[in-house]
Amino acid sequence: MKILHWSFLGRAGIGRRFALWILAFSSIVTLTLVALQLTIEFNRDVLGIERLLDQIEESNSSSLASSLWVVSKDGVQLQLDGLLRLPDMQYLEVRTDTGQIMGQAGNPPGKEQVLRKETPLYFVHRGKQILVGKLIAVASLNGAYQRLKDKVVVILISQTVKTFLVSLFILFLFQIMVGRHLQKIAQHTESAEAGAGYPDLALDRKNRIYERTDELSQLVNALNGMHRRLDSAYRRLRDSEEIARLMVDEVSDYAILRLDSEGRIASWNQGAERIFGYSAREILGRPYTDFFTPAENADGVGARLLGIVKKEGEAFVEGVRVRKGGAQFWAESSWAALKDQSGKLVGIAVVTRDVSERKRAEFEQHRLGRALRLLSDCNLIMAHAEQESVMLNDVCRLIVETGGYMMAWVGVPEQDVAKSIRLVAQSGYEQAYLEGFQVSWDENHPNGRGPAGTAIRTGITQVLQNPLANPNMTPWREAAMRRGYQSAIALPLIIHQQTMGVLVVYAAESEAFNDAEVSLLEELSRNLAFGLDTLRVQGRSQAAEAANLAKSAFLANMSHEIRTPLNAITGMVGLMRRSGVTAEQGERLDKIEAAGEHLLDI
Repeated sequence: MKILHWSFLGRAGIGRRFALWILAFSSIVTLTLVALQLTIEFNRDVLGIERLLDQIEESNSSSLASSLWVVSKDGVQLQLDGLLRLPDMQYLEVRTDTGQIMGQAGNPPGKEQVLRKETPLYFVHRGKQILVGKLIAVASLNGAYQRLKDKVVVILISQTVKTFLVSLFILFLFQIMVGRHLQKIAQHTESAEAGAGYPDLALDRKNRIYERTDELSQLVNALNGMHRRLDSAYRRLRDSEEIARLMVDEVSDYAILRLDSEGRIASWNQGAERIFGYSAREILGRPYTDFFTPAENADGVGARLLGIVKKEGEAFVEGVRVRKGGAQFWAESSWAALKDQSGKLVGIAVVTRDVSERKRAEFEQHRLGRALRLLSDCNLIMAHAEQESVMLNDVCRLIVETGGYMMAWVGVPEQDVAKSIRLVAQSGYEQAYLEGFQVSWDENHPNGRGPAGTAIRTGITQVLQNPLANPNMTPWREAAMRRGYQSAIALPLIIHQQTMGVLVVYAAESEAFNDAEVSLLEELSRNLAFGLDTLRVQGRSQAAEAANLAKSAFLANMSHEIRTPLNAITGMVGLMRRSGVTAEQGERLDKIEAAGEHLLDI
């Protein structure tokens, strides 16, 4: 295995940045030290030149003063030429006290940097110092600068090489001791998968005692511990998610699904497949508004609902939804916004339940309640009815207004050749449905095979939950379809075991008449038949009473008309008895008297 991988010098590697920082810091330190060293060397050179000038003053001022005293230009010039040979000396000049130049050597200074020193020249004569002139010494700094440049080149090259080698060595040590291990840690961490039981990380080291507790070992131990904890947590989470998924998937009574933030379906359980009819492959990615009715989608109901959930965080909705294939059903849905720790919306949970059976039960309960109120109201009408036609029309009106049915009518069978049914009462939405009414109870005639004719003929209630599909409704099918009649019931009105009429009721819904409602309507028909019978009995009683009254009046009148001649006849019989009669005559008078008394007793 290679110890050093030069990939750590790559553009994005920490080794490259580490090397650059080492070089940058070493360069800064080197340049700082070099600058300090050169400054010291330059100051040292300048100090040496200044000392040289001082030495010239100390060593040559007396000899130059002596040459000026004796006015020896050659002696002055000879000394100046000798001094000019000293290092860094550029120009020397001797003047008398009057300013006359006695000698000069070198080039006068220009704009370059120089050190200049003027030294007065004194000659001692008879114990007295006499000023005879001055010495002007100019030293050039060019030599010092040149030496400084030479040193800069040497120092920079040596320091650069040293810095590079030291940095490279440090980088090499870093890669051996740290870098390669960091690479392995990164590769191990990148290839590790939660729940896969990945082995612990082990570094390629000799496992020396001091290496067991260093920072890398602490990092490796921490990473291994973290991997084990994460693996264990992942296994627990995976198990809990699997249990949750199984629980959600196995729920068949509820459609549990998740939407993304835009309302598209992101998850789908078996309950959703059972309720809506779509498989997960068919529905995932499609908008939830596919389940709304066309009218709701045209009105933007789905978009408004999504906005409410995003704003309020939850919503509860009950309404009609659409299955695969277009079938509609009643459903209730709970919506809840799913947000992350920062409060950002990441999805929407929707739980939907098919409540068609409950709605149907509620509807049936409502209809049953209406039927009970209808029965009660009709009983009240029949209890106070005085006329048969009024009672029948009032009952039909209550069937429509209280019972909520579309139309009701009552017919009675005729004993004519066509066995027709005569319409005697009706109420509700019929739009000329009963115009030209032609219904029979003759089973051999098409008009006699409908529910009304069959009920009269058989005396059995006829329920048509979908009359439009019944072939016996052919004569009236088109008219019923135009008026929205979806179901019907025909109830025979039986009096003394004889069908005296039929009550026919139409509803706007198919399957509108359940068993309980049929029972209540049959009770209503029996009560109505009883009411009819009662009114008819009352009619017959009133006729008999009227006849008795007429008879009594007739008899009273007749008694008055007969009593007068009878009294005369009775008186005459008494007179004849007083005047004497034979036995045969007496017997005849007895009969006349008995007949008269009998007539008087009437």
